[in-house]
Amino acid sequence: MKKLNLWALSIVVALGALMTSCLILRGTTVVKNESVYNYKYVYVMPTVATQSVYGATVGTGGTTVGATTSSSVVPSDIIAGQFVKNGFIRVADVKPETASQTLSVSYSETNIRKVGGTEATEVTIQAVNAATNALVCSVTAEGKSKTQQAEEVRMAIDRAMKEMMKK
Repeated sequence: MKKLNLWALSIVVALGALMTSCLILRGTTVVKNESVYNYKYVYVMPTVATQSVYGATVGTGGTTVGATTSSSVVPSDIIAGQFVKNGFIRVADVKPETASQTLSVSYSETNIRKVGGTEATEVTIQAVNAATNALVCSVTAEGKSKTQQAEEVRMAIDRAMKEMMKK
């Protein structure tokens, strides 16, 4: 009987740990006033790299062993790459003569949500008409990783851009 109770308690503890460490991503939020495909050019505002370093050290008997991994992502490069892949012409600046055909795209990290042993990073990508500053499309999405915020940002951008690029 004690073995059965101990086994049942182990299952309850394991399920509890699993439930608190699992994080379900929130749905993607999209505001689309018109299709991004109504435009020919894209200007993506520059961003700085998001970097992550994850490491661990173990020490026993006077010996310490460590290992680290790192990753980085430049959000503007990923965003620009998705537009170029979908047929847009990336421009270094907005010219008055082509502004009405140009999307000006910005990126923001808008939230970090922690649940249990994991977290999700939320990003918002906004595309506006470069001539009028009218909102064309705005998308908010989350990405998650157990150890690397840079990977979370990459996943969130990928989710957001898939929605933005839908025809």
